[in-house]
Amino acid sequence: MYSPYVKFSKKDETLTKYLMRKYHGDFCYLKIANWVVEKTKVRNKIDDEEDLIDCIMSYLYWAYGDPFDEYNILKVMIDIITLRKKNKKKKSPYR
Repeated sequence: MYSPYVKFSKKDETLTKYLMRKYHGDFCYLKIANWVVEKTKVRNKIDDEEDLIDCIMSYLYWAYGDPFDEYNILKVMIDIITLRKKNKKKKSPYR
């Protein structure tokens, strides 16, 4: 099955880039999985949403590793984006 958002590989670069551009929440596999289900609009088309969320969380764990690992590439990237947004808001002269 082909997806433009997932590469099905360790440290999935395609999903990382997509999440960096679109995901604006906290780093949490559960929150990311819920966001993916909501964004892909499959929520109304599935019988068991919990199974799908579990599957996405398992994929995230497989692709990126332990979410509590300080070197988790997805965590690092989301943290960088979050810091950039905070710094941008601080520097805004219109605040």
